[in-house]
Amino acid sequence: EDDIIRRSAAIDQLEALAKEEPAEARRIANMLCTYVKELSRQYPAEPIPTNIEKIDWASIDLEDTSHRGLEEWATDLHVKRPDMEHAVQSLGRLNPYVRTESNTAESDPIITLRHANLQGRRLVNLDFTHADLSYANLQNTNLDGSNFHMANMSWANLHFASLQKAHLIKADLEHANLHCVSAHNAKFTRADMWTVQMPHAQLGRADFSNSRLAYANMAMVGITHTNFTNADMNRILSLIHISEP
Repeated sequence: EDDIIRRSAAIDQLEALAKEEPAEARRIANMLCTYVKELSRQYPAEPIPTNIEKIDWASIDLEDTSHRGLEEWATDLHVKRPDMEHAVQSLGRLNPYVRTESNTAESDPIITLRHANLQGRRLVNLDFTHADLSYANLQNTNLDGSNFHMANMSWANLHFASLQKAHLIKADLEHANLHCVSAHNAKFTRADMWTVQMPHAQLGRADFSNSRLAYANMAMVGITHTNFTNADMNRILSLIHISEP
């Protein structure tokens, strides 16, 4: 416990140093990314207990055993190392600063957390613009209000994550798992969501205008006042929608 407290304090000092010494900002961001990825190897993500690919989501309701088992597993996820969460929060605050101060190319990711274990984290109102979160585990993670503009989230796992008022404009979500996410008022404008899996997602007032949703699985989604203007919805799988209360 004392060691984790010291590490969290050190992360705060690194964040402050990055703002005081712009020349060091990119190096510090790289250090924090490496720190999170190394701890993710020591504390790997909890495996999903159910083979969700075999579930016919269009034929079950929220009281089904498969759904309830997955929900119980997701809601029981907790932060194994608070310093990991602290480091990612610091990266989300530093990202816009580093991009400005280091003259980083627009497409060059500052945050590279590919395959990272981010389960059960609280990552609200942070900036993950252009971040590489591909294959990351974000189940039951609170991402409300965060910015994922042009982030790479392909193959990421976001079961039961909260994305309320999040901005995912032009994000790459190909093959991502968004089962049962809560994404009220989220912005998915021009996002690439080819073959995305999001059965039972709550998408009230979300904006999918001009997004690519071809071959997406949208079984039993809640879509009250959801905007699909000019979205590519070719061959959407199991689109059975319900109105949210």
